[in-house]
Amino acid sequence: MMTLNPIRINVNGYFTNQVPKLKGFKQGDPMSCICYDLAFEPFKQSIIQDPDFHGYQLRQHQPPPEQPPISTKILCSADDALVF
Repeated sequence: MMTLNPIRINVNGYFTNQVPKLKGFKQGDPMSCICYDLAFEPFKQSIIQDPDFHGYQLRQHQPPPEQPPISTKILCSADDALVF
């Protein structure tokens, strides 16, 4: 975990005074992916199982008999997610 690592923020070309960063991981820390997955998996499952989230309907372009549309509720890749 990132503790006792002060940061400075660039605002319009000027750096702020040091600000202590008390939570989080350094960029590239191998533990960040594991913790993200542990925290994010319940969120993903709740969206997938929630009937109020209808998602985006993807229609298939196939000859008859036409297939029912595929519903996409959430797309995830690494540490990014799109929720429809």
